[in-house]
Amino acid sequence: MALPPVHLILGAAAGECIRSGAIRPWHAWAVAGGVAVAPDVPAAVLLATGDAASAHGLGTHSLVGVMIAVAVTWGLAGAPWAPVVASGYASHLLVDLLRDAPTTHVYLLWPFVETPLSPLAPVYDVIPFDFHGGGMPGLYGEHPVLTLARQVGASAFVFAAVVAVSYVVRDCAAPRGRRTGGRGRPQPQSEAGD
Repeated sequence: MALPPVHLILGAAAGECIRSGAIRPWHAWAVAGGVAVAPDVPAAVLLATGDAASAHGLGTHSLVGVMIAVAVTWGLAGAPWAPVVASGYASHLLVDLLRDAPTTHVYLLWPFVETPLSPLAPVYDVIPFDFHGGGMPGLYGEHPVLTLARQVGASAFVFAAVVAVSYVVRDCAAPRGRRTGGRGRPQPQSEAGD
């Protein structure tokens, strides 16, 4: 299972992929990354009770959750932000489908189908929590911090690759007079008009 730092980083990558030219990169990364963590907020709130598993999934991990987030965003911030929010939220669902476990907490068609989807590929190891005794859970198992570090490192690599490819694609697609040379601002044209 991927923990919040992984969702944050890969959500930011999704925001970079979908953002329009009117939205600054850092803004898209922050919004999409923050939204990518949002589906797990109800579970995080219930960690203190030791009942987080019952709050993880269903509506927050479904297309209904994506649609509600997009509708709220559209109403509050306008249409240009809706795809950024949708991509961040959807990235959370995709990452949760990449867990190394027999089942997931993704109920894509909830409330019509209350069966969780099966994992697509065993990419993210499950980092088990110990809820014994109530209170905040502790990590246990073999090398949980190392597992989390591997997940964050791999996610950071994916983010960097997505940003690099995105900048190249946007620069190549820009009209000749608006090319940035990869530096984020238009470069002066030479006298020869190359």
